[in-house]
Amino acid sequence: MSSTLLIDYITQYGYLGLYFILVISILGLPIPAEFLMTFVGFMSFSGLLNPVLAILTAALGGITGISIAYLLGRFFEARVLAFLNKHVGSERLEKVLKWYRKHGGKLLTIGYFIPVVRHLTGYIAGLSHLEFHYFAFYAYLGALVWASFFILLGRSLGSQWETIIPILHRYSVLFGVLAVVFFLVIYLLNRKHDR
Repeated sequence: MSSTLLIDYITQYGYLGLYFILVISILGLPIPAEFLMTFVGFMSFSGLLNPVLAILTAALGGITGISIAYLLGRFFEARVLAFLNKHVGSERLEKVLKWYRKHGGKLLTIGYFIPVVRHLTGYIAGLSHLEFHYFAFYAYLGALVWASFFILLGRSLGSQWETIIPILHRYSVLFGVLAVVFFLVIYLLNRKHDR
Protein backbone atom coordinates (compact mmCIF):
# COMPACT_ATOMS: atom_id res chain seq x y z
CA MET A 1 0.00 0.00 0.00
CA SER A 2 1.56 3.30 -1.06
CA SER A 3 2.15 6.17 1.34
CA THR A 4 -0.14 8.46 -0.67
CA LEU A 5 -2.96 5.92 -0.51
CA LEU A 6 -2.50 5.60 3.27
CA ILE A 7 -2.64 9.38 3.72
CA ASP A 8 -5.80 9.59 1.58
CA TYR A 9 -7.40 6.73 3.51
CA ILE A 10 -6.68 8.26 6.93
CA THR A 11 -7.74 11.71 5.77
CA GLN A 12 -11.07 10.29 4.52
CA TYR A 13 -11.87 7.73 7.25
CA GLY A 14 -10.03 9.11 10.28
CA TYR A 15 -9.99 6.93 13.40
CA LEU A 16 -11.86 4.03 11.78
CA GLY A 17 -9.39 3.94 8.88
CA LEU A 18 -6.45 4.05 11.30
CA TYR A 19 -7.87 1.16 13.30
CA PHE A 20 -8.44 -1.13 10.31
CA ILE A 21 -5.11 -0.34 8.65
CA LEU A 22 -3.23 -1.23 11.84
CA VAL A 23 -5.21 -4.45 12.33
CA ILE A 24 -4.28 -5.71 8.86
CA SER A 25 -0.74 -4.39 9.19
CA ILE A 26 -0.10 -6.42 12.36
CA LEU A 27 -1.64 -9.48 10.70
CA GLY A 28 1.08 -9.33 8.06
CA LEU A 29 0.20 -6.90 5.28
CA PRO A 30 3.39 -4.89 4.69
CA ILE A 31 2.18 -1.38 5.48
CA PRO A 32 4.57 1.37 6.64
CA ALA A 33 2.90 1.73 10.04
CA GLU A 34 5.51 4.11 11.44
CA PHE A 35 4.93 6.45 8.50
CA LEU A 36 1.18 6.21 9.00
CA MET A 37 1.24 6.94 12.73
CA THR A 38 3.71 9.80 12.32
CA PHE A 39 1.29 11.31 9.79
CA VAL A 40 -1.55 10.79 12.27
CA GLY A 41 0.56 12.70 14.80
CA PHE A 42 0.87 15.53 12.29
CA MET A 43 -2.93 15.46 11.83
CA SER A 44 -3.34 15.83 15.59
CA PHE A 45 -0.86 18.74 15.51
CA SER A 46 -3.03 20.34 12.80
CA GLY A 47 -6.18 19.87 14.91
CA LEU A 48 -7.76 17.32 12.55
CA LEU A 49 -7.55 14.44 15.06
CA ASN A 50 -7.53 14.30 18.85
CA PRO A 51 -4.10 12.95 19.95
CA VAL A 52 -5.50 10.86 22.82
CA LEU A 53 -8.18 9.27 20.63
CA ALA A 54 -5.61 8.70 17.87
CA ILE A 55 -3.25 6.90 20.28
CA LEU A 56 -6.06 4.80 21.74
CA THR A 57 -7.38 3.92 18.27
CA ALA A 58 -3.92 2.97 16.96
CA ALA A 59 -3.16 0.91 20.08
CA LEU A 60 -6.54 -0.84 19.79
CA GLY A 61 -5.79 -1.65 16.13
CA GLY A 62 -2.45 -3.15 17.14
CA ILE A 63 -4.05 -5.05 20.04
CA THR A 64 -6.80 -6.46 17.80
CA GLY A 65 -4.34 -7.51 15.10
CA ILE A 66 -1.89 -9.21 17.44
CA SER A 67 -4.72 -10.94 19.34
CA ILE A 68 -6.11 -12.39 16.12
CA ALA A 69 -2.61 -13.55 15.15
CA TYR A 70 -2.17 -15.15 18.58
CA LEU A 71 -5.49 -17.01 18.31
CA LEU A 72 -4.66 -18.19 14.79
CA GLY A 73 -1.28 -19.49 15.96
CA ARG A 74 -2.82 -21.15 18.99
CA PHE A 75 -5.86 -22.81 17.42
CA PHE A 76 -4.72 -23.34 13.82
CA GLU A 77 -1.21 -24.44 14.69
CA ALA A 78 -0.68 -26.89 11.80
CA ARG A 79 -1.78 -24.43 9.12
CA VAL A 80 0.18 -21.52 10.57
CA LEU A 81 3.28 -23.70 10.96
CA ALA A 82 2.99 -24.89 7.35
CA PHE A 83 2.65 -21.30 6.14
CA LEU A 84 5.59 -20.03 8.22
CA ASN A 85 7.77 -23.02 7.31
CA LYS A 86 7.17 -22.22 3.65
CA HIS A 87 8.03 -18.53 4.00
CA VAL A 88 10.55 -18.50 6.85
CA GLY A 89 12.12 -21.97 6.71
CA SER A 90 11.73 -24.79 9.24
CA GLU A 91 15.21 -24.49 10.83
CA ARG A 92 14.91 -20.76 11.32
CA LEU A 93 11.37 -21.11 12.63
CA GLU A 94 12.44 -23.77 15.16
CA LYS A 95 15.21 -21.47 16.46
CA VAL A 96 12.74 -18.60 16.77
CA LEU A 97 10.25 -20.79 18.66
CA LYS A 98 12.96 -21.97 21.10
CA TRP A 99 14.15 -18.45 21.75
CA TYR A 100 10.56 -17.27 22.04
CA ARG A 101 9.69 -19.82 24.70
CA LYS A 102 12.46 -18.30 26.83
CA HIS A 103 11.98 -14.58 26.14
CA GLY A 104 8.52 -14.26 24.58
CA GLY A 105 7.13 -11.42 26.66
CA LYS A 106 9.98 -9.05 25.96
CA LEU A 107 9.79 -9.76 22.24
CA LEU A 108 6.06 -9.02 22.25
CA THR A 109 6.66 -5.58 23.71
CA ILE A 110 9.57 -4.53 21.52
CA GLY A 111 8.50 -6.44 18.43
CA TYR A 112 6.19 -3.61 17.35
CA PHE A 113 9.22 -1.39 16.80
CA ILE A 114 10.92 -3.81 14.41
CA PRO A 115 9.40 -4.20 10.93
CA VAL A 116 8.73 -7.84 9.94
CA VAL A 117 9.11 -8.95 13.58
CA ARG A 118 5.86 -7.20 14.51
CA HIS A 119 4.05 -9.23 11.82
CA LEU A 120 5.22 -12.54 13.30
CA THR A 121 5.18 -12.09 17.08
CA GLY A 122 1.46 -12.77 17.57
CA TYR A 123 1.58 -15.96 15.51
CA ILE A 124 4.74 -17.15 17.26
CA ALA A 125 3.22 -16.41 20.70
CA GLY A 126 0.24 -18.59 19.81
CA LEU A 127 2.42 -21.37 18.39
CA SER A 128 4.58 -21.40 21.51
CA HIS A 129 1.45 -21.73 23.71
CA LEU A 130 2.28 -18.63 25.71
CA GLU A 131 -0.43 -18.19 28.35
CA PHE A 132 -2.98 -15.61 27.24
CA HIS A 133 -2.68 -13.31 30.27
CA TYR A 134 1.11 -13.21 29.85
CA PHE A 135 0.74 -12.60 26.11
CA ALA A 136 -1.88 -9.88 26.65
CA PHE A 137 0.14 -7.96 29.24
CA TYR A 138 3.27 -7.62 27.10
CA ALA A 139 1.56 -7.38 23.70
CA TYR A 140 -1.00 -4.78 24.76
CA LEU A 141 1.58 -2.71 26.62
CA GLY A 142 3.77 -2.79 23.51
CA ALA A 143 0.89 -1.64 21.30
CA LEU A 144 0.20 1.35 23.55
CA VAL A 145 3.87 2.38 23.77
CA TRP A 146 4.39 1.91 20.01
CA ALA A 147 1.33 3.97 19.06
CA SER A 148 2.13 6.69 21.61
CA PHE A 149 5.73 6.99 20.48
CA PHE A 150 5.06 7.50 16.77
CA ILE A 151 1.92 9.62 17.10
CA LEU A 152 3.55 11.92 19.65
CA LEU A 153 6.67 12.07 17.47
CA GLY A 154 4.59 13.21 14.49
CA ARG A 155 2.75 15.69 16.67
CA SER A 156 5.97 17.17 18.06
CA LEU A 157 7.52 17.46 14.57
CA GLY A 158 4.44 19.22 13.20
CA SER A 159 4.79 20.20 9.56
CA GLN A 160 8.29 18.66 9.50
CA TRP A 161 6.89 15.16 10.20
CA GLU A 162 8.14 13.69 6.90
CA THR A 163 11.78 14.48 7.70
CA ILE A 164 11.93 11.69 10.30
CA ILE A 165 10.70 8.88 8.00
CA PRO A 166 14.06 7.98 6.34
CA ILE A 167 15.72 7.99 9.76
CA LEU A 168 13.04 5.69 11.17
CA HIS A 169 13.57 3.19 8.37
CA ARG A 170 17.33 3.26 8.78
CA TYR A 171 17.35 2.89 12.55
CA SER A 172 14.30 0.70 13.24
CA VAL A 173 16.42 -2.07 14.82
CA LEU A 174 18.13 0.48 17.07
CA PHE A 175 14.70 1.72 18.18
CA GLY A 176 13.82 -1.86 19.06
CA VAL A 177 16.96 -2.26 21.19
CA LEU A 178 16.31 1.05 22.94
CA ALA A 179 12.75 -0.07 23.66
CA VAL A 180 14.09 -3.29 25.23
CA VAL A 181 16.46 -1.31 27.46
CA PHE A 182 13.67 1.07 28.43
CA PHE A 183 11.29 -1.73 29.44
CA LEU A 184 14.04 -3.63 31.22
CA VAL A 185 14.81 -0.56 33.35
CA ILE A 186 11.11 -0.11 34.18
CA TYR A 187 10.80 -3.80 35.03
CA LEU A 188 13.85 -3.73 37.31
CA LEU A 189 12.69 -0.55 39.04
CA ASN A 190 9.24 -2.05 39.66
CA ARG A 191 10.75 -5.27 40.93
CA LYS A 192 13.05 -3.36 43.29
CA HIS A 193 10.10 -1.26 44.47
CA ASP A 194 8.00 -4.40 45.19
CA ARG A 195 10.68 -5.78 47.50
